Amino acid sequence: MAGIELTPVNVFTRSPMSQFTRSRWFYPVYDGVWFVGLGALWIALEVSGFRGLVPEWEDLSLVHLALFPLVLYGLILCNVFAHNVSHRNFPRPINRLVGEIVGAFVLTRYASWEIIHLRHHKYSDDPEKDPHDCRPGFWLNFLPHFVTNVERQLQQSFYEIHGGRTPENVRFQRARSVFSFLTGVLLIMTFYKVLGAPFFLAVFLPAEILTIIHLAHFNWATHNGASPDGDYHPINIDSGLFWLGNRIFFGIYYHQNHHHTVTAFNPMHLQIAETRLVSEGGALSPIATLSEQRQS
Repeated sequence: MAGIELTPVNVFTRSPMSQFTRSRWFYPVYDGVWFVGLGALWIALEVSGFRGLVPEWEDLSLVHLALFPLVLYGLILCNVFAHNVSHRNFPRPINRLVGEIVGAFVLTRYASWEIIHLRHHKYSDDPEKDPHDCRPGFWLNFLPHFVTNVERQLQQSFYEIHGGRTPENVRFQRARSVFSFLTGVLLIMTFYKVLGAPFFLAVFLPAEILTIIHLAHFNWATHNGASPDGDYHPINIDSGLFWLGNRIFFGIYYHQNHHHTVTAFNPMHLQIAETRLVSEGGALSPIATLSEQRQS
């Protein structure tokens, strides 16, 4: 695959997937810009004497702790928005900017969000190639797989595009994965520095952990993970707590609709005339189409 010129500007203005496909050096340049930028910010904070928004434990108040639900909601929304950015669902002038901002808050940075998510759509429910392929049992089986399979699939994508699993490519990916990991660590340390240890440890970090669990459960539930016979495929769910989730998170549990029309910012509002299935207690049961629900 022919290479392209990568600069600190175009790695943040052109599609990550397109650049990753065309150049093996996309990630080193992308991560490099993040690493230098975060390092410069860290140095500036040190020089300025900034000690964090909540620098000491005695500064942590009940007001700060009461912010936990809002922080959690905001971080989940960051994943919802990153999801939409990966499908170009924000206005073009701000789409990538939104992606980089929310990608920072969910600690993945946006490029990996897009590359992994588009692979998920290309190989949905393929146990070998889908980064989020469904498995029975959420807590002990799917959740650990969800967390560890992302890096594995990212490397597999590289091998498929850039010449296979050659010794040179394996060495390249090992170095790249270490550098990406260190960049991620620096991003986490920057949040630690800006927020201060008390707020970071008591509010931000627990919210991040719950956000990861929510993202994993969203993927598991909307691909029929509770199916007793392994019938994994995108479904729509709009009952119980999922009903609330659709109203406060832009219809994310209408996942069959999303796979049908990825350009819909809120797939709950799509009119798709077909019967949908919802997983309830491990059993499949039909629910009305959206148009039927509106008439009831």
